[in-house]
Amino acid sequence: ENKTVLKSLGREDSARLQYENRELREEVLQLTRKLEWYVGNQPLIDRIEGEKEAFRRAVHALQKELVVKQGVDARTVQRILTSAIAKEDHELQVDERAADKSFSSSGSPGATSKSSRRSPADVKKI
Repeated sequence: ENKTVLKSLGREDSARLQYENRELREEVLQLTRKLEWYVGNQPLIDRIEGEKEAFRRAVHALQKELVVKQGVDARTVQRILTSAIAKEDHELQVDERAADKSFSSSGSPGATSKSSRRSPADVKKI
């Protein structure tokens, strides 16, 4: 039936429909791959979401404990958390900029010039 329809169309229309058909098949293939990825990784995603919720509950409980046991007011707790988050965000940005600079003009990671190499003393001890 498709061949009959294609025969009745002009060559341009036929070529356009075949191109669109290939494009749609490719899109379906890509979406199928994405779906397979999500199906395969859903347990991991669920576990991470569960851990995040547990951390949120723990932080909330610790905030309440600070307010009740230590006499710290809720505004101070929020200010401390906001400051810590801002500091962490800043450190991540600095790390990202350093990683970006470690790429040479050829784009290979870790290829730096001699003048930009870090001293072992600069390494942060954990």
